[in-house]
Amino acid sequence: MLAINGGEPIWKSRWPSWPFMSDYAKQALEEVYDSGRWAISGPSLGVPSKEFLFSLAFAEYCQTRYCVPTSHGSSALLIALEALGIGAGDEVIIPALTWVATGSAVTNVNAIPVFVDIDPATLCISPDAIDAACTSRTTAIIPVHLYSGMADMDEVLRIASSKNLAVIEDCAQAHGAQWMGRPAGSLGNIGVFSMQETKVLTSGEGGAAITNDKDLYWKLEQLRADGRIRVDGVLRGMMDLAEVGKIQGSNYCLSEFQAALLSANLKVLDEQHQQRSKNSGLLDKLLKTIEGVTPISCDTRFSKRVFYRYVIRVDRRAFSNQKIDVIKKALSAELGFDILLLHKPFNKNPLYSPLSKKRFNISQEHTSRLKILDSKYINAESAYETCVSFPHQILLGNEDHMNAIFSAFQKVKRYAATMQ
Repeated sequence: MLAINGGEPIWKSRWPSWPFMSDYAKQALEEVYDSGRWAISGPSLGVPSKEFLFSLAFAEYCQTRYCVPTSHGSSALLIALEALGIGAGDEVIIPALTWVATGSAVTNVNAIPVFVDIDPATLCISPDAIDAACTSRTTAIIPVHLYSGMADMDEVLRIASSKNLAVIEDCAQAHGAQWMGRPAGSLGNIGVFSMQETKVLTSGEGGAAITNDKDLYWKLEQLRADGRIRVDGVLRGMMDLAEVGKIQGSNYCLSEFQAALLSANLKVLDEQHQQRSKNSGLLDKLLKTIEGVTPISCDTRFSKRVFYRYVIRVDRRAFSNQKIDVIKKALSAELGFDILLLHKPFNKNPLYSPLSKKRFNISQEHTSRLKILDSKYINAESAYETCVSFPHQILLGNEDHMNAIFSAFQKVKRYAATMQ
């Protein structure tokens, strides 16, 4: 009998928890607490700030020249758009399947998000759909490296080059991933990251924008610090943010506590990636033996795969044609953690609602262009209706954990007809 119907669950013990607090992190937080400097907007201690040290470490990790830490991934997206001069009336192409913040950031600079379908194999933006959506108003593409995949950056960059479009890589779920040996975020004009609590590199909230372009770097610096930039060599007790004001910015700065936490967690990130990779390989082999269950694969050019979520496509016909939400609940009951659905496609996502804000009511034409008019995104909608996933920390478990997931899928499939 299924656990959802009162039977014994497959797994009763604990699963790996998140966020992870290393010994490095505890020590780093104590150092900031004792230092008396908790933000880069506070007086200098005469030594580099934790925020600056993290920016150097993360730029090196991503193999880029510059990194600008931010308060959130959403603010990193926003300043990336602003640094590239994208604003009122411009069109920005984004995938119909992604977290709502990608679309919200575009509307927040008064540009128009143009949603396109995904590649069903990778769940990332479809290059063919990008090509078809380009108009004379298109200024940028935001490929999102989603769940455990990367967008086809060869094609994205080819299209962008041929049409003179900017590329902002949304790497909120792809810290450490690589395409043909190049780190996620380093291929486009700007790469943006989220360090929100569920991410593989986290400080609770936080973000970063990376680039190799010096001019874009100085713009990003000012945009996230009210028009100020960091300067070297200031004396103790003085500000190390100089008031430049060539661009009006906002306050999207990362605190010293968050920066210290990120630097500490960055030290163990690749070790955690290795464990996730090992367990995902085992789980791939196990699940592929179950008819109707298919782990999402990745492009062969994806030279380093990292996992934000492990995604499994389910052939519902093999599960007595049960709806995906019913299958999700049954699996969750067997395993004792919440199996997740994918993000809702934008045309079905209640979180995307720009017309609920008066400030977007610029003109009748603008509000008309913000509407999603009976759009159909066949691949995105199909993925939402047929896929389940679980968070990356589950892959930090051991072989017994992976076998339990395998057994849960077997059991739910066997008794699928009894689910209600």
